[in-house]
Amino acid sequence: MVSDISPASWNALHGSQHPFLSHAFLSGLEKHQCLRERWGWESSPLSLYQGDELIAAATAYIKTNSHGEFVFDHAWAHAYSRTGRDYYPKLVVAVPYTPVTGPRLMAMNTDAREKLILALEKKSARGKPLFRTYQFPARIRSFRPARLLAQAI
Repeated sequence: MVSDISPASWNALHGSQHPFLSHAFLSGLEKHQCLRERWGWESSPLSLYQGDELIAAATAYIKTNSHGEFVFDHAWAHAYSRTGRDYYPKLVVAVPYTPVTGPRLMAMNTDAREKLILALEKKSARGKPLFRTYQFPARIRSFRPARLLAQAI
């Protein structure tokens, strides 16, 4: 959960220009139970440390449905299930309940961002590979959607 990460460390990665990425906002959603597993939201942020220093992080959630997102993918979920595969759980890298744009992969430098992307590609839920969706991926530098799409197929 974001609330398990130091607020100062988290906020240092994005600065103050993105209030919806602030530790206060995201941990507030957790604290006030706006994100609940039974509603399809499991907080699962990815954080990378170098020693004790947080060098990269991503707002990530394991979703068991598409409710509360601004990427309406119900048709994709139905199509995926018709092929006999599970669309859920999926990993969503986004800010919950809002279509706000801004960074999703926060890092101290390019090398840390690359490591974060690799870690997201490997992330799984309870040993099961996750289908991954990224809201507003065009704004993510170093994003390689072709490689991720190839993994999902």
